[in-house]
Amino acid sequence: MNNDSHNVKENIMIVDDVPANLRLLSSFLTREGYEVRPVSDGRLALSGAQAMPPDLILLDIKMPEMNGYEVCEQLKGNEKTREIPVIFLSALDAVEDKIKAFSHGGVDYITKPFQSQEVIARVRTHLALQTSYKLIKAQQEQIQKELEQARKTQLAILPQSLPQIPNVEIITKFVPTDQIGGDIYYIFELSQGKYGIMMADLTGHGISAALLSFMVSGIFKDLPKTEKSTAATIKLLNQALLPQMPDGKFATLFYGIYDAVKQTLLYTNAGHPIGQVIRNHSNEFFELDTEGGVVGILSNAENNFKEKEFQLQPGDKLLLYTDALVDVFFKKSQNLGISRTEILFDYVKTQSHLPIAELLEQVFQYGLSHTEDNHFDDDCTMIGLEVTA
Repeated sequence: MNNDSHNVKENIMIVDDVPANLRLLSSFLTREGYEVRPVSDGRLALSGAQAMPPDLILLDIKMPEMNGYEVCEQLKGNEKTREIPVIFLSALDAVEDKIKAFSHGGVDYITKPFQSQEVIARVRTHLALQTSYKLIKAQQEQIQKELEQARKTQLAILPQSLPQIPNVEIITKFVPTDQIGGDIYYIFELSQGKYGIMMADLTGHGISAALLSFMVSGIFKDLPKTEKSTAATIKLLNQALLPQMPDGKFATLFYGIYDAVKQTLLYTNAGHPIGQVIRNHSNEFFELDTEGGVVGILSNAENNFKEKEFQLQPGDKLLLYTDALVDVFFKKSQNLGISRTEILFDYVKTQSHLPIAELLEQVFQYGLSHTEDNHFDDDCTMIGLEVTA
């Protein structure tokens, strides 16, 4: 018997306008332990399947009023019944008839006269496949629920609101390539008049990168941070990450301290894409780069993190981003014989007159326009800052 391993009988609907066929198939399948629902025409089959969807349908092709093809098309067009497997029954044995049956949504084709063992074998196979499909679908739905929860968790660790920095407008953009990603950023008040600006990009994207970003986020938040040195904070982070970072994984990171009184930016760039300052009134561009590699691989002795200070002026705009924004220019940079960053910089220069919010969005859209499917292959995060007075 088919149901020795479980108590719930699998439900099979048989649709045929010939009573003898219904009796014969019902006897085959009932002996095997299935719950059988014989139906004599297509319209009854549709209403019955809608009211109580069976696990599988055996469907005759030649029937009056509504043939099997029409019934199957309506089943597949209905959200409630579209996933029910349909095995066609027919006396027609030509290849074109079978192709037509499959094209209308059938999963199999049994020719008349019926052989009991063939019918039972086909039914068992497709019920097993359907059970596997339902299991996989349930697992996928569970994964999606967990990913959605992880997405909410990641959004929760990012700034819920930005600090009000005197004479500064600041804006951010966070676009993970999947539901969750490996980019993180923080903008926070470090002490009276001084503000920390941190952006990090963990290796890869998706779940693995997000898990690493949670770890880096927690460590960074708990670090004692001095307002006098960004390199000191990076060294503490690197030291804490070394024993915990999996082999081959690392993070690029930019960390700056903005002094709202002096309008200076003290910063360390740890292998992160080079940020830039745009001085609109003089059309000058400055790169924010320092010595020092990525964090999480080499010791502080091997990786000599440096820091620099930059004097900002009213009207200056600061632009930071993760590497998704420059990687899209790889092919173009090869053709032009210049770096990917240069392509981005050249575009930014053409838009430098825009307010920071518009500039950031224009730069994002420019990068997006160079993707193959209007979707970045990696997480994209941006921070824009404009000194207003």
